[in-house]
Amino acid sequence: MTQELGYQLPWQLGGPMNIGEGYRWNVPCVTYGFDSAFLNYFGTNGVAAVEEAVAQLNALPPASDLTSTSYPSIPLLPPNTTAATLNYLDLRSRALATLLQCLGLTVAQENVYTLRSMRVTGTSTNFIVAQRNFDPVTLTTTNLINGVLFSYSVRTGLRSSETQFYNDAEESRVSGNSSASGIAGISVTSGTVIGSPSADDVGGIKYLLRYGNITREGLLPDVRGAAPALTNWVNIALRPGVEKVTFVRQSFSAASGAFLPMTNRYTDAYFDGDQLKRQELERITTQPDILFTGRDLGLAYSNPILFAAGGVSNWLNNAALNGQPDGAGPGIIRPPMTIAFSTVGFYYYNYTTPGIRFLDERSASRGQSWARFDSENILVAFPRPSPDGSPTKLRLNFTLGNIARETSWNLYGPTGARFYLQHSADLRSWTNSAVVTNTGFPLTYFLPMDTVSRSVFYRALPE
Repeated sequence: MTQELGYQLPWQLGGPMNIGEGYRWNVPCVTYGFDSAFLNYFGTNGVAAVEEAVAQLNALPPASDLTSTSYPSIPLLPPNTTAATLNYLDLRSRALATLLQCLGLTVAQENVYTLRSMRVTGTSTNFIVAQRNFDPVTLTTTNLINGVLFSYSVRTGLRSSETQFYNDAEESRVSGNSSASGIAGISVTSGTVIGSPSADDVGGIKYLLRYGNITREGLLPDVRGAAPALTNWVNIALRPGVEKVTFVRQSFSAASGAFLPMTNRYTDAYFDGDQLKRQELERITTQPDILFTGRDLGLAYSNPILFAAGGVSNWLNNAALNGQPDGAGPGIIRPPMTIAFSTVGFYYYNYTTPGIRFLDERSASRGQSWARFDSENILVAFPRPSPDGSPTKLRLNFTLGNIARETSWNLYGPTGARFYLQHSADLRSWTNSAVVTNTGFPLTYFLPMDTVSRSVFYRALPE
């Protein structure tokens, strides 16, 4: 996979894999967080937009229960025409498309056909074109995505930067609804609103995470044995898919400027010969697996870069472990990953050419910027920092193994804002525990004794 053949381009997060070469998470809990740069620019409205996307993915059932036909082939909602006119991009839609990539999917409609090789002989150039799109049910190669038929044309000399070029088998729609597409990694245009993952996306998740997808792999470096296997646990082994990955927010402490460590305990399944065994493991994360941040991302062709994602260089190729020493996979996804949104904000584009001068505000073009909107309403345009008012530090006190413990996080919102403190045993069904008001002063909440004998998750949502 070389840039000359259209791979590893600056805007790509990963690339197309053959069947059996996919990369996946092998832990059931993946953390995400927002750093101070994101919070300062996008505020609680930006956090809420991202967490809407997270909630959509967390609501998916285990892989073995996923049925792609239960999800739409047309996942795009009607565009917001006002947002399109104002050149607004929807933060939630972009976050959802990228989180699907973080689960191991890539842009389906850009990889139905890919260049396998290019050979120049004299004045002739020969291309081998491969298919890297697979039916979500039969797992056979196909040029259909959500019912849309694709073809291709080989294009040469495409520009990947101001100094680099590449070649590509460029897809085009032959038939089908123009709004039908996969969602993973798509380029979100002005006014575009993504409704949900598509049937094709769900099929990819099912393939990667299903129990029957058994590969030889090791554990993440920060995984260790939990009681009773504190010192003797199995690392490299044949493992089935984890069935479901749940995203859990890792809290950021504004006071210390650091993320609060999180411990996740889970039961790992692996094969010892033909025998399925299980072991208790735990993972302590001091930094989020997926970090949402904001910054000036520089320029591309003189225009501000509005979005960037990275981290695939950490992904581990286990092809050799699986008897394919020259293979591109299978492998595991290893953090950290970063999803960065531009903080340049609203801007104008002016230019001049011989005989033409567009150099004032009236003749300028309006640049793209981030907002949160649905098909009908623009809910908020960024920057939108958190409202005035000091945050309430919410302290949760509990007893674990006869030892008093405390964890805490900040509730950001205007003075007097109310939050629901909720708890859940499975991250799907949530129950209200208390109502918390942001007073700007610390608030201590004592957890009931019967909640510490099992895994319990807590969150706080604005009223």
